Amino acid sequence: MYLRAASFPVYLRALAFALQAVGLASLLVALLQRQAPPAWLLPVLACGLLLNLLLMLVPRAPAPARRQQRLDDQQADKQAYVEAQRRILGMISTRQPLASTLGEICRLVESRGSDLRCSIMTASGDGRRLQLAAAPNLPTDYSEAIASVPIREGIGSCGTAAHRRQPVLSADTARDPAWTGLHELLARHALNSCWSTPLLAGDGQLLGTFGIYRSHSAGVEAELEERVATASHLAGLAIEHLQAHARLQDSEQRFRSLFSCSPDPVLAFALDGRIQQANPAACALFGHDETRLCGSHYSRHLPGAEAQRILPRLRRSAVGQPSGFEVQGVDAAGQPLELEVTLMPIVTDSGIVGVFCVAKDIHQRKAAERTLQATLDELARSNRELQEFAFVASHDLQEPLRKIQAFAERLQSRASGLDDQCLDYLQRMSGAAVRMQGLIRDLLAYSRVATRAQPFVRLSLDALLDEVLHDLEGAIEAEGAQIVREPLPCIDGDPLQIRQLLQNLLGNAIKFHAPGQAPQVSIRAWPDEAGRHTLCVSDRGVGFDEKYLDRIFNPFQRLHGRQDYPGTGMGLAIVKKIVERHGATLSASSRSGEGARFCVSFPVREQGA
Repeated sequence: MYLRAASFPVYLRALAFALQAVGLASLLVALLQRQAPPAWLLPVLACGLLLNLLLMLVPRAPAPARRQQRLDDQQADKQAYVEAQRRILGMISTRQPLASTLGEICRLVESRGSDLRCSIMTASGDGRRLQLAAAPNLPTDYSEAIASVPIREGIGSCGTAAHRRQPVLSADTARDPAWTGLHELLARHALNSCWSTPLLAGDGQLLGTFGIYRSHSAGVEAELEERVATASHLAGLAIEHLQAHARLQDSEQRFRSLFSCSPDPVLAFALDGRIQQANPAACALFGHDETRLCGSHYSRHLPGAEAQRILPRLRRSAVGQPSGFEVQGVDAAGQPLELEVTLMPIVTDSGIVGVFCVAKDIHQRKAAERTLQATLDELARSNRELQEFAFVASHDLQEPLRKIQAFAERLQSRASGLDDQCLDYLQRMSGAAVRMQGLIRDLLAYSRVATRAQPFVRLSLDALLDEVLHDLEGAIEAEGAQIVREPLPCIDGDPLQIRQLLQNLLGNAIKFHAPGQAPQVSIRAWPDEAGRHTLCVSDRGVGFDEKYLDRIFNPFQRLHGRQDYPGTGMGLAIVKKIVERHGATLSASSRSGEGARFCVSFPVREQGA
């Protein structure tokens, strides 16, 4: 409190009036009681009279001067108000403790009148409660009572204002049911009214509330409303600034944790290619500590040709285009490094400020790839040699077999002089030559599945089946076979191989029938929900025991005697190899004496394939 010089005459007049009033009252009492006036009465009346005489000599300030004094006082108040706001903004920008900043904001409003007491509450992280953050002049016991309150309708002015997102005035807290449980405290401390304003962020998020308690029930004057609006803005700014700083710190800590704890080497380049940061994994990879790596140019850790090759990629990443590639590096000991690198731009609000480099040591993987490739090359060479050998051997074996067959036929034409045993030997030799020729022919067919494969085209299974049935016409008539067929779909495949697949499956179905019983063969197909087509060839022949399912598709496997059912045991092996080449699946089911069923499920045709 301070007194302006212009106010002294007013105070002196008031003092003189008070002395004279006291003196006259004492004199009147003494007269009424018929007593002698007290000894101090005369000095008091004399002082009052003397003050009046002195004030008569003091000239009164003219009215314009008083108006000017009022204007000066108002200007001083405005300057003090602006200076307080500037001080609060400084506290916000320098990140002073939030409680101190909010306390200053409360005092800024409380300076408006001696009966004002302010509080600022902040919303909890889950948005369900308000927590008292500042209340410099509220009683301690009341502050403790409202330290944390829920955000909902009917919870004081602050809880209700936060719930509604609009100001709430409780003009008489003693009778307002929203203050149930606090009436005694409020009355004890003469907190008779409360006006609460919600603090909202720019995006509408609830930050807290600003509350004003007064000792009398009253509305809100325009000047106070304006000052509260300013204070609310400052409080919201302080809370948002603190939350933004906390989020930034959390983000930095998360980044630092990810950067430091990443098992992969990570480097941060400036736009000129110099290393600014390196995590422990990068230091371990290159054999340098962080102080040696940071500040060095990336080209120091790469052979010259590799450094030039990377430069265009680094420039592209610096303008926002990530890239990944493999590169050769050099560690601190000069040993070569094989790395898989990903470059990504470092983007901030001000633009691209650098490039992240995530590296991965792929030395072991590359060594394994080289070993695998060498193995694949050797396997391919071995396969080529085997295929060439099979083709040459089978081709070269054809000639001596033909000669054996030719001479066997000549001997049979002149066999009238041979006894029965010699005729048996001759027939066995001729039969062995025929079987050998069939075996060579099947071996050639098996090897040609891979060596003479044709590109896939769109095939009509119905058309291929017509051709196969025409080729098997002799066997069908000889065995009296009954063929039942249904419309078949179109698939993608190698025409010669799919034709051979159908021929082998139908040939087996016709061949493996019980003696004296005509073969009955069914050919049908259907699609499934995924669009795959399944082709099935079923018969009612001799069948087989399903315990042999893992053997019947192997080369040279036979489940029946050669004297009963001739063949080389290569038919189903060829079918399996064709199925594998087409990416299809092959299945079989059977019971001995009840026939067999072989099904091929062809994959879905890819669009554009």
